[in-house]
Amino acid sequence: MLDRHYTALAELDPDPELLVITADWTDTPAPTPPKWPRRSEVAPLAQHWQTLIEDPDDDPDFRIYTQLYAETRPWRPRIIDAILRAVADDEIYSVILCPPDLRWLYHPYDGGADVILPTRADAMLSRTDTEPGCPHTHQVSKGRMNHGQPMPSLLDHRSSSAVRPDTK
Repeated sequence: MLDRHYTALAELDPDPELLVITADWTDTPAPTPPKWPRRSEVAPLAQHWQTLIEDPDDDPDFRIYTQLYAETRPWRPRIIDAILRAVADDEIYSVILCPPDLRWLYHPYDGGADVILPTRADAMLSRTDTEPGCPHTHQVSKGRMNHGQPMPSLLDHRSSSAVRPDTK
């Protein structure tokens, strides 16, 4: 499985650096001690990047917040083995691998990965999945997330400042 991930990532042509985004969940907007210590073990240099609210319409007493952490690693074979194994073993969730400019996103999960590209044409050109009937083929995005909001900028992904998205 690791070789398939590395083959797909190599085809995406990562920069000399690979951005690794991991997540944890809290019941407060502030990052608290991690509920998923495995995330800290496989991404020990990750700094808090931003806080996202799962559902702004939830009762404030029952809100869930996603804490995003980011780190860069030099792109080379086997640099993310521990992360990919932890994802495959259901030890961590919501991992995104991408170049620092976010021109594509690679989301591994147990059993495969989604590739999110800026346009449908890019997705069709990069499609390497040839298994008929495979439900987890390359997913396409228009560069949007968080209910139609533009993707947040990651100009300084080494910053530890929390950003709370607009909750309308």
